[in-house]
Amino acid sequence: MSITTRTTSNHDNIVKEGALFKQGAGGSLFKRKNWKLRFFELTLDELRYRSSKGEVKGMVSMRYCTLDSIEIMPDADRRVSGGTVWRIAIATPARRLLVACASEDDMEAWVDALNYVADYNVKRTHRNMCKISLANEDTSNSIVDDKPLPDSSLYHPRHHSSIATTTSSEGMAVPSPMASS
Repeated sequence: MSITTRTTSNHDNIVKEGALFKQGAGGSLFKRKNWKLRFFELTLDELRYRSSKGEVKGMVSMRYCTLDSIEIMPDADRRVSGGTVWRIAIATPARRLLVACASEDDMEAWVDALNYVADYNVKRTHRNMCKISLANEDTSNSIVDDKPLPDSSLYHPRHHSSIATTTSSEGMAVPSPMASS
């Protein structure tokens, strides 16, 4: 699967964009969950939706979505009372968003893009956790001994770390190759 992104004037990388039907929250007097056509923009961080006039109506953070967060709705859950039968549910810690696509091909393209973003964010979270872990390991393994050595002419503080690290091209701390003697 190859996903290309497009950068907008505000530096967002748009992974996918297009019109989808969004199910309402049922906040009306009769708790009816109607379907409205919205224009969606998917970035690596969020899924925004706009009205037909371009006004941002809402957004869903994609930062903590996993592959399990994206679900093609099973046939049993597909009532054709509104939207279409090609529906996708996006579960986030804050909410569950239900959208409907115009065709099966469109639904598959959106699912591919949503899965790409979810996978990217899982890997980004893992990279960040590794950075935190390495930083904590580095500070907990550092020992500074300010006691003078027996020969005071050789005195200098000693620093000890069990792992020597360098910074990779991606900005991650990685073990340094050991110098051979």
